[in-house]
Amino acid sequence: MISLQRLPSTPQGTFGVLSKDGIPLCVTVERPWADNANGVSCIPEGTYRFVSYNSPTKGGVWLGQNVPGRSEIEIHSANLASELEGCIAVGQWFADFNGVRGVANSKPTLEMLKIALPAEFDLVITQRTQLSQ
Repeated sequence: MISLQRLPSTPQGTFGVLSKDGIPLCVTVERPWADNANGVSCIPEGTYRFVSYNSPTKGGVWLGQNVPGRSEIEIHSANLASELEGCIAVGQWFADFNGVRGVANSKPTLEMLKIALPAEFDLVITQRTQLSQ
């Protein structure tokens, strides 16, 4: 099972841990929750199908399917929530970028995930008060 456990959203973003079969693979950052508004909000909790996709702007990524009221939700590289339009960015660790929290080492983390994750998978997104396995 591929899962994303997120902490409650903050003004700097929505942060979480992406795991496969209970083993953490990386950390994530998304936009803060904004009632699922297209392009400015993280997606709601739930289970979504993600498939390999060659994005015109991001290259090889995963594209989310059947997210209510949303489209073009990708898992790709980025460091800050402000660099996203509703997508999920991956990184190796949480980092501070001049006072703004984000994720670091994003591009190598995405490349590692291309090896660790299948071409298609269901992603179970839940919210926790603290991150755990």
